Amino acid sequence: MNEELQKDLVIEVVRIGQRVVRDDRVTTHVALVSRSFGAEKIFMTEVNPEIKDTLEKINNTWGGNFIVEFINNWKSIVKNKKKDGFKIIHLSMYGEKINDVQEQLRTEEKILSCSRSRESSKRNL
Repeated sequence: MNEELQKDLVIEVVRIGQRVVRDDRVTTHVALVSRSFGAEKIFMTEVNPEIKDTLEKINNTWGGNFIVEFINNWKSIVKNKKKDGFKIIHLSMYGEKINDVQEQLRTEEKILSCSRSRESSKRNL
């Protein structure tokens, strides 16, 4: 990827919902993958607070300043980020193939990636 584009790219993630205890591992992996792919921040709802402690330990051990922010209302985050010029994407196994949209995403300067738990996908969000 172009170095200049990479430097200016802002990636943030919203983790929507979680099956308490059952999804701790998945939510931790969502955060770790987000961090490793260059995201600056993850917003989380309904999450075990120990996940934040784990990620802070990783920052302290390996460096970086990945931010975990607990939120109550993911919809307001998405709405505000959209107003701030973020491209909102929802990662799921349904919908468009990444190969079909990757060139368009590379032109974006700000991306907010949304990741839902299985339980939150069943609710009317």
